[in-house]
Amino acid sequence: MPILDDIRRNQIQEAMNYDRTMYMKAFQLTKRAVSVMDPEPAPENEPYVQVNPEETGALGELVSEIMRLLEEKRNDLDDLLRGGKDSNIEKVGLVEDVLTSYNKLVSALIRPNMNPQTSSALLTEVMKIERYTDELEQMCEQALDAFVSSGDASVLTYYFMKVLKAYNAYDLINKQLRSQQFSIIDRRDLDRNLELILSKRTRWQQAIDRFNLREPDYAPIAPGGPPPPPGGGPGGFPGGFPGGPGGFPGGRPGGPGGFPGGRPGGGDEDDDDYDAK
Repeated sequence: MPILDDIRRNQIQEAMNYDRTMYMKAFQLTKRAVSVMDPEPAPENEPYVQVNPEETGALGELVSEIMRLLEEKRNDLDDLLRGGKDSNIEKVGLVEDVLTSYNKLVSALIRPNMNPQTSSALLTEVMKIERYTDELEQMCEQALDAFVSSGDASVLTYYFMKVLKAYNAYDLINKQLRSQQFSIIDRRDLDRNLELILSKRTRWQQAIDRFNLREPDYAPIAPGGPPPPPGGGPGGFPGGFPGGPGGFPGGRPGGPGGFPGGRPGGGDEDDDDYDAK
């Protein structure tokens, strides 16, 4: 009958429309899933740097080199404070080789377009030197405080500025390591940091003024350059200044470890003003 035929055709059409609608929905879902699982690749011109094993190994060699230098500086400073040879003061004050090696590390660390994985790996390597530079900074600080407390003009004239030169370098390196804000260190950075140090260490500044001590002189420092040759004259205290017990110049009796006055502490910015003797 015509009416039943019309109803049947309508039912068939509705079924076909339903199937077509479901097919389109499934097709759209599939497209969305594929776009999530297979995102559009990055443009070919997008910068991306991957450090190869040779470069990683080269950085490890730089870290080993500066750690060896820092260990030598620590031994020289420790020997001097325990009453060793006066010639060690020249080695203590010679920090340009350390700064040059440090600048090599920083140059590798701040290279542009470095991926996060590489940056993290390099930072881990560089931070290995912090325990050395931190100890050297503390040792230099103790020595400077003891020199000022001694009030000995000969000791201050011959030793103070050389150790201050080293302290300034280690302090600046440590500031970068602690903040993880790295930059190449040059003479201007060292001058600004020394000015900041002396603005807080009033006893040190007063000793410099009292005995008219010359500010530290740094040789040119550049990343990748060879270490500067050692400066200064022959080892030993100028004029044959005699050594006292423990070998410390001036015959000042040593405390524990042979350091004059027992390596007294203090001398920070909260201490009383330095009383010139």
